Amino acid sequence: MATLEKIRKKGPLVAVIIGIALVSFILGDFLSSGKSMFTDSQNEMAKVFDKSISYNDYFEQTERLRQIYINNQGGKTTIDAETEESIRKQIWDEIIKSAVMEQSYNELGLGIHPEELFELTQGQNLHPIVQQIFQNKETGQVDRAQIINFLKNMDNEEAIDSKNYWLFLEEQIVTSQVFSKYMNLVKKGMYATSYEGKTALEEKNLEANFDFIVQKYNAISDSAISFSEQDVQSYYDIHNKKYEQEASRDIAYVTFDVIASEMDDKNAREALNKLIPEFKASDNDMQFVNLSSDEPYDETNYKQGILPEMLDTFAFSSEIGDMYGPYKENNSYKIAKLSAINYLPDSLKASHILIKVETQEDYNTAHALIDSLKLLIENGADFSELAKKHSVDGSAPNGGDLGWFKEKQMVKPFNDWCFEAKVGDLGIVDSQFGVHLIKLTDRGKEVKKVQVGIVEIKVIAGTKTYRDIYAKANTFAGQNRTLESFESAIVSENLTKRLAPNLNKAEKKIAGLDRPDILINWAYRANLNEVSTVFDFSDKFVVAVLTGVREKGIAPLEQVRQQVEAEVIKNKKADKIIAMLNAEISENKTLEQIASKIEAKVEKAESINFSSFQVPGAGIEPELIAAVLNSEENKISTPVKGTNGVYVYMVTSLNKKEEGDYLTEEKRLTASAQSRAEYQTYEAMKKLANIVDNR
Repeated sequence: MATLEKIRKKGPLVAVIIGIALVSFILGDFLSSGKSMFTDSQNEMAKVFDKSISYNDYFEQTERLRQIYINNQGGKTTIDAETEESIRKQIWDEIIKSAVMEQSYNELGLGIHPEELFELTQGQNLHPIVQQIFQNKETGQVDRAQIINFLKNMDNEEAIDSKNYWLFLEEQIVTSQVFSKYMNLVKKGMYATSYEGKTALEEKNLEANFDFIVQKYNAISDSAISFSEQDVQSYYDIHNKKYEQEASRDIAYVTFDVIASEMDDKNAREALNKLIPEFKASDNDMQFVNLSSDEPYDETNYKQGILPEMLDTFAFSSEIGDMYGPYKENNSYKIAKLSAINYLPDSLKASHILIKVETQEDYNTAHALIDSLKLLIENGADFSELAKKHSVDGSAPNGGDLGWFKEKQMVKPFNDWCFEAKVGDLGIVDSQFGVHLIKLTDRGKEVKKVQVGIVEIKVIAGTKTYRDIYAKANTFAGQNRTLESFESAIVSENLTKRLAPNLNKAEKKIAGLDRPDILINWAYRANLNEVSTVFDFSDKFVVAVLTGVREKGIAPLEQVRQQVEAEVIKNKKADKIIAMLNAEISENKTLEQIASKIEAKVEKAESINFSSFQVPGAGIEPELIAAVLNSEENKISTPVKGTNGVYVYMVTSLNKKEEGDYLTEEKRLTASAQSRAEYQTYEAMKKLANIVDNR
């Protein structure tokens, strides 16, 4: 069982290896036959301004950036899924931006001169990208020596990775700089006039106090309003821009969770029982646990009261070699063995001198320096003074004093040396932070601590369980190929229907599903009401049905009919209310009289100006605010159609303050326009580009 779990954990790696083999086989066949794997249209990842962008370009750039990430990881040969996704997004964004802006750059003759690029990468005005990468971590300033060193080493024939990295940086800088030049041109054309400044100042200084009554739309029942298909069509034709949308899909789906069966539970229990005699006889518990258990050996020395109660009682009342269990905990079968009893302090106090290491040459130099410092201290030199002078750690100003710390509070090599040392001992330890010279300065009171070796076998679904659950999911998918039968089967089989609405192509999350790309891709290929085959999500199988399709552009009337009809009804209610209020206004002279007739209440609003977000007692009503601030005092208004109802008001006072000056307003409006310019300009360019995303 332990081996099976380990293989499962490495499942993605196995899949990649098999995938590479299959692709190699297929490509070999295509190449030998002289055929192309993709047709021109199939090889088109995107289209921008009718210019085709191929998958090949995208893959090449993605792989190059991926390799840079790997090279920067210091020995790791893979990257996690989140980083992989980030790389793909970065390359997509860069390709699209270049394609969208290329025509504008060419028309304006925008570019980067080689001398300008040199100035940005090696000169006095370094680009922020270079400043960030070659920043000295201690001073926060650009380390020009690092840049020179990097470029010198790049001349070596073997430094292919460094060359690729530098070329990538230059490309990023060129792209960034040309884009900035273009946007600066746009920003220079964005300004406010003196008229706009004066108008803005007047609007800012104008405040109104007013009384109002409202007849809400919900005072009239929807069923009391009649409308025709012509009414609906007319409203849609006039306001269809309101219903512009991005492409999205709706799906409904059911899951068949892969849950371990009773047989899987029995297999795990039996697998553990077989290991008990060997574990009992083992004289190296750490090695045995690491080879046999689904979880590695825990080297922690626990004091009494820290372990779970049952294990704590066993560990502190037993002798080394005694066993506890088997027992079941958190869906795993376990057997525990008291592996060690140690008398150790609960905490220690130490000082250290740290020399950082980044290269093999640094490592040798650091060890030579630490050896000489150790010798000086052994011959009477002051540890504290040497730490202040040589250590690069934050503790240096305190003479390297780290204070008191508990077990596992420090990195493992540091921790292990300290807990084995005696007060006054000096030791040299390597860690991921560099080379340490450690002095143990104090030890807390020693208490009894234990190490407990635990062999754990997890209860996981076996091959038969996977097959059985897959067969159930496959039967469901095969027997329910229509939306109606899909919905009916969910009820009859007592399954839970889950919904994932408004999925766009770039969606990365569906609740409960890990990396649902394959399901979303299917949704964009399927027809409306089509039922999928079975999708394997490792811990569950999924069967879905496509319940909604929205294409990019203005939504067709049938798709937004419900919203359009709601607006038509609201407008007809407004017309009805306006007619009623006009009749009341003609017969009554005060708001109170009108309010009495329509059974409403006179509300008051104070200090309302053009910056007001809402009206107290009314809500968000921009039409009402605009009407009020353009009205005369002490005059009953005509009805105003608002968001939530129809209003009649009377301005009780208009106050015009004398604050600020129009030049300040000009500057504010200009700054506001320029701050929005980059985002809005690029979004407008993307819209003009008619981007087709075929990812």
